[in-house]
Formats: sequence, C-alpha cells, structure tokens
Amino acid sequence: MFHIKTLLYCTAVLALFTSLCFIGPNLYDKKISERIGMDAADPPNGTLSSTPSEPADAMQITYTNSLSYSSNPGYSSLPSRGTNDPVLASDPDTLTGVITDKSINLRNYPSTTASDVIRSLKEGEKVRVVSRWENWYKVQTSGKTIGWVRNDLIRIDGANAPENSAAPSTPKPIPLEKPKEVVPRGQQVVNYARKFLGVRYVWGGTSPRGFDCSGFVQYVYRQFGVRLNRVAADQATQGIKVSRNNLKPGDMVFFDTDGGRNNISHVGIYVGGGKFIEASSGYSTHKVIITDMSSGYYSRKFITARRVLSN
Repeated sequence: MFHIKTLLYCTAVLALFTSLCFIGPNLYDKKISERIGMDAADPPNGTLSSTPSEPADAMQITYTNSLSYSSNPGYSSLPSRGTNDPVLASDPDTLTGVITDKSINLRNYPSTTASDVIRSLKEGEKVRVVSRWENWYKVQTSGKTIGWVRNDLIRIDGANAPENSAAPSTPKPIPLEKPKEVVPRGQQVVNYARKFLGVRYVWGGTSPRGFDCSGFVQYVYRQFGVRLNRVAADQATQGIKVSRNNLKPGDMVFFDTDGGRNNISHVGIYVGGGKFIEASSGYSTHKVIITDMSSGYYSRKFITARRVLSN
C-alpha cells in the first residue's frame, strides 16, 4: 500500500510540473503581448519594437523566432528624423525666395547707400525669407548668411508644403522687422582710430609701435579695405573732394604745416565737432591726439579734405 501511495504522489507531481512547463510560458507570452498591443497568436517573426504606456519602464521587445526583452528607459517608438523626413525637409511656415537677377548684392542693412555688401547672390539662388521692411526682404542663404535684398529682385515661391501633404499650406505673412541702426563706416573708422590715442609719434612709422601722420591714416583705413598712398600729398589725390562745410566723420583732412600755402604736409581723420585725430609731431605732444581745427592754428593751416568712403 505504501508503494502504491508513493507512486500516485510522484505521478501527480510529474503532471503538475508538465503543466507548468507548457502552460506557464504561454500565459506569460500572452501578458507581454497584451502589454505591447499585439495579438498573442501573432507569430514571433521579424522584429518589433514598441513603447509601453509607462515611459519610465520603457521596454524594447525584439522578436527573432524567440521572445526577448530588455529594459530601455527613455526609449521612444517615434522614428528618428533625418534629412529625408518631410517634417524637417520642408517647413510649411517658411517662405522661399528665388533671386531673379543675374547678380545682386546681399547687404547688412536695407539701403544702397548706408550698408556694406556682404556677398553677391546669383540668379536662381534660393533663400529663406525671414522678414521685411519697406521695399526690402531680410533673407537667409543656404550657408546661413543673413542679409537684406531689395524685394523687386526676389520672387516669392510661397509655403513649402511637404510632398505628402494632402493640401497646400497657407503661408504665414512675412513679419515686419525694423532694422537696427547701423553705424556709418566713417564713424566706424573714427571709433577704430581712437583706439590708438596715446601711441607715440615715430617719423616714418606705419604700425601701432609708432606712427607718423600719413602712416597712421594709411594704417587705420587699411583695416576697412581702403588702400591709401603712403605720404600725405599723395593721399590728397585719392577719393573725392569735400568742402569744409560738408565734412563728415571719417573724412581725411589735409594741412600745410611747413609755411607754404599749398604745400600739403600733414593729414588726419575728421572726428566731428570741428576736431580731427592725428599723429602729432609737436614737441609737447609727440603722439596720437585729437585736435581742434575749427579755430586757431589748424583752422588757418587747413587746405582740403577728401572722402574715400561710399557712405
């Protein structure tokens, strides 16, 4: 009898173990399948990735003829965006402009007289229209350079709707943008020249280690792309003549300091307010200073003025 009971007990244990081996995994697979939103009967072929409803416990499930799982916090079911993604490839709120002239200037200020040319744009070149002011568009090139172009030299293509868009997008109106005031180049020259106040006078000097009058003016203007002759008398032949009453900051002013009325022997840069900046050879100064020319010695010695800047 004891042996019979033992045999029955072993048979029951074996049956229970068998059911756990075959039924348990199926129940576990069903729970996992329900969590990731797939039918438990779907065959585990290929690869499937999904994100559960709990982001903190994000799990990537990979099927390759068997079920495996790994903890992956922060995993996202959204595909990564690349250059071929229509959402990135075109922005429905962005206006594209096409250059319509053979060669036009991209400027840093919306004016043909008060701005420097950044670069030239070719006919057919596409730009992104950022904003507008009066008869100008502020644009951004493919190289990320930003500047201003006259609006009659650009054709607006409108919104760039994605190719798979069901209907074309309505473009946003081009926003108005009042440009910031740009410091005129003449004033920029003056501001730069002021950095050398106190630099000693050196006859024949053409560098910050020491300047003479024409060497100082030549050096300052060179930093702005203007090449001047070496001596004052020759510099007085460059640019356009300006009357004393029409002087602007940045103009070159010339003087006769040798006693002869028409013998140009000294030059400086007009700073405004009846004053100019010079590399003075005077015994008491002998350095770069700002001097009054509205009265006194330099008022009497003034001969002419020249302008070599376009604005």
